[in-house]
Amino acid sequence: MKGFHVILALPHAIRAASEGADGIVVSGSESGGLRSVGSESSTMVRVPLVADHVKIPVVAAGGIADRRGYRAALALGAQGVQIGTRFIASEEAPAPQVWKEAILACGDGGTTLVPLKNMKMRVIPNKKLVDLSADPNVDLSEEYNLMNAPKGWMSGDFDLFPAGAGQGAALIKEVKPVKAIIDEMVS
Repeated sequence: MKGFHVILALPHAIRAASEGADGIVVSGSESGGLRSVGSESSTMVRVPLVADHVKIPVVAAGGIADRRGYRAALALGAQGVQIGTRFIASEEAPAPQVWKEAILACGDGGTTLVPLKNMKMRVIPNKKLVDLSADPNVDLSEEYNLMNAPKGWMSGDFDLFPAGAGQGAALIKEVKPVKAIIDEMVS
């Protein structure tokens, strides 16, 4: 079994490589999912930076939703890509239709970072999140418990936890079969 370590900063990549990781998944700030509370670099910056410093395979993650992103990742020095949001909006994904529709409706700048206890998570804001964010007395890290994400996401109850997605959601305009997504990316 091979072990690829997901990193959010160059020092973590160097350490993972020196400790024997078989590869590195370089997650740029565009990525959906859990994020650092610190400053983060974009995929466009982080992938070549890491590729210049490690001698193990680099996989790019964050903002990759089509052929252009795939080719850009390879041009930046990655040997492959990790795709998240694009595959949520696939026919085979078990995500509820409302989650797929939220991704399709997501425009430029349509995601935000929700603060949790010791991290952040990139999500598509819904009315509840927008309303809570407007109230200066609300601590979002108290309102949203990461343990509720799986239940909220699989039920489509985004008041429980907003729909997770990366910034690449703005590029996704239709739900397709996984095979069609992959074929389009690598053609």
